[in-house]
Amino acid sequence: QVGEGELKNTLSGSGLLVKTGTGELTLSGDNNTYFGDTTIAGGTLIAANVNALGSGNIDNSGTLMLDANGAFELANVTTHTGATTALAAGSTLNAGQLTQEDGSTLSIDLGAATDEAMITADSVTLGGTLNVTGIGSVTDSWTPEAYTYTLIDSDSAITSDFDDLTIAGMNREDVDFLTIDGKVDETDNTHYDLTASLSWYADRDNATTDAHGTFTLSDPDGSFNVAATLTDVDDTLDPGSRWDGKSLTKEGAGTLILSGDNDYSGGTTINEGTLVAASTTALGTGLVDNNATLVLDADGEVSAAGGITTHSGATTQLALGTSLDLGDSALIQQDGSTLNVELNSDSVQPLITGGSATLGGDLVVSDASLQARASDAEFQSFKLMDMDSDISGDFTSLTMNLTDQPDYLTVTGTTNPEDASEYLLTEGLSWNATATSATPAHGTFTLGAGDSFEVTSVLGDKTGNGDWDGKSLTKLGAGKLTLSGANTYSGDTNVQEGTLWLSGDGSIGEMGSQQAVNVASGATFGGSNGTTVNGKVTNEGTLVFGDSEETGAIFTLNGDLINMGTMTSGSSSSTPGNTLYVDGNYTGNGGSLYLNTVLGDDDSATDKLVITGDASGTTDLYINGIGDGAQTTNGIEVVDVGGVSTSDAFELKNEVNAGLYTYRLYWNESDNDWYLASKAQSDDDDSGGDDTPSDGGDDGGNVTPPDDGGDGGNVTPPDDGGDGGDVTPPDHGGDVAPQYRADIGAYMGNQWMARNLQMQTLYDREGSQ
Repeated sequence: QVGEGELKNTLSGSGLLVKTGTGELTLSGDNNTYFGDTTIAGGTLIAANVNALGSGNIDNSGTLMLDANGAFELANVTTHTGATTALAAGSTLNAGQLTQEDGSTLSIDLGAATDEAMITADSVTLGGTLNVTGIGSVTDSWTPEAYTYTLIDSDSAITSDFDDLTIAGMNREDVDFLTIDGKVDETDNTHYDLTASLSWYADRDNATTDAHGTFTLSDPDGSFNVAATLTDVDDTLDPGSRWDGKSLTKEGAGTLILSGDNDYSGGTTINEGTLVAASTTALGTGLVDNNATLVLDADGEVSAAGGITTHSGATTQLALGTSLDLGDSALIQQDGSTLNVELNSDSVQPLITGGSATLGGDLVVSDASLQARASDAEFQSFKLMDMDSDISGDFTSLTMNLTDQPDYLTVTGTTNPEDASEYLLTEGLSWNATATSATPAHGTFTLGAGDSFEVTSVLGDKTGNGDWDGKSLTKLGAGKLTLSGANTYSGDTNVQEGTLWLSGDGSIGEMGSQQAVNVASGATFGGSNGTTVNGKVTNEGTLVFGDSEETGAIFTLNGDLINMGTMTSGSSSSTPGNTLYVDGNYTGNGGSLYLNTVLGDDDSATDKLVITGDASGTTDLYINGIGDGAQTTNGIEVVDVGGVSTSDAFELKNEVNAGLYTYRLYWNESDNDWYLASKAQSDDDDSGGDDTPSDGGDDGGNVTPPDDGGDGGNVTPPDDGGDGGDVTPPDHGGDVAPQYRADIGAYMGNQWMARNLQMQTLYDREGSQ
């Protein structure tokens, strides 16, 4: 006695096998030779090999499943009331005596049926229910002629008959699309035959069921494939059926698959469930009236010459690789309906053609992907529809089921403004999203490390929504966003991560705007030559003017600047000359300024900070110098202040040496500008600069400012009306003393000492006598 589990070993001898309990027992041995009886007292016994059941009788009061590809050779098989004997697809049975008692069930899967009988026996007694499954895959196609299958072949006359016939557990009356009849052959009573045909052709086969075009599949998980050709049928064969002989109606929650080359002309009505057009001509030539779900999945161009109307609550779907040709007819998507299309880079354009289109409801795009673009100038459009006449209406929403979609990109569906007969899916910025865009409008640009994107178009104010004011930009992620258009949006610009860069004609805000640009710690903001910010800038990160490929670049800030972070020229140390132009007041709040300077005379090239207003607070200045040094007269102007500067607004934090000279930072009280000069400061020179510059503790070498990686070109700086150039510092009389490096005197003294150390003999010291 065995309750459940699996027996793989060989069973031999004369003993009995009794299956007990409600569990499942599997016999998978391939050479069981026991010759005692097999009793199934309860539960399920699965024979997974044709040699699993030995040679004794089978007495079944539970469930016996014959599930092996091949023929089971058994003695007598008796299925008692309430029990089931089932043959899986590919399994056949050869028995001595087959007995199906009243109330029992014999279930046969026709999935692999052939012309041979499924069951052969010396004698057969029938009763209970015959359940047939796999009816939809018996043959490769259904034809107008009925199919006849021999299920049972007996050597002697069959006794009695089944009390009921079910199809996949459903009463045959519920399977309205098939006319099925099972009975013992009246010729010699030794065969039990199953006859099946499509109800579409029923009267042509003299069946008792009236012909009709309704396909009802009640099971939501059930499906049926009609591979036969459905053509118009003469409706005069049975006028009482009230069927026109050419119209198809889909009912029930299950799935009907049409894969034949159909030419029926009366139209297709989908009231429930799903209808799948699996061939390009599956839908015939009439109107498709869709009240449920229509799936076009033919891997080609599906013809719907009569047009398609999708009602509210219904969905028409085009699977990947499938397009639609409506001929001269119309596509109508009513309000509340859904058009679902699957796209990839290989999808044909246009996807839908026809005479006309009336749009409404929702458009859903699946499986599509947005290719990486370097800028919005590379955006492309996909032609979804191309009709003979102008498209009317529009979808109320667009949903894109995309993977790895950057948040700043979206897709918008709209009729082509240049040709209203076309409907386009166009890549665009989320900033400009509309009601028929895949995402709501917003101003966030997130770019990952190593990623970059350029916005060449103008970003202007938009109508806000619950999550965005319609006029503010936020930069997130470690990547780089470049703005090269003359942007007019009036909200704040928040650079929270990564880099925001202005290039070309790039600007933020309109002239006179007082909007805020906020640069967070760790983030970078800057611009190339000729770019402009109209608004107040607060820098806690890195502010860069110009780039390493530019000389003489000017980055203009038309507004106040508060610096708590780092400001640096983007130029290389070998080509200084970039300018940060602040048309407003400057406040240093513990920030720093890095400049590249050629250490020579007054006319030496240098990066510069120009302030038209006042300079206050404290800013640490670092000079990255090159050159051999030279004596200056007025000094090299590095900060030009048009208003008033406090005497401690800037402090040199590193030693600046070149050749014989040391350069110090001086503030000229008369013009409020700041200079690097290689002159000694006299005792009565109270210019406000330190006599000895602060030593930052370094070795006096070059300072390497942060590298922002920006770009840009040359422009002519604006004229602020200030002094505009070098000035002459106060002359206190007398010559200006050069400021030599402190180690020069020591070097001269060491020369004399070194010479004397070589005079080791009297001759060396006194010379020739």
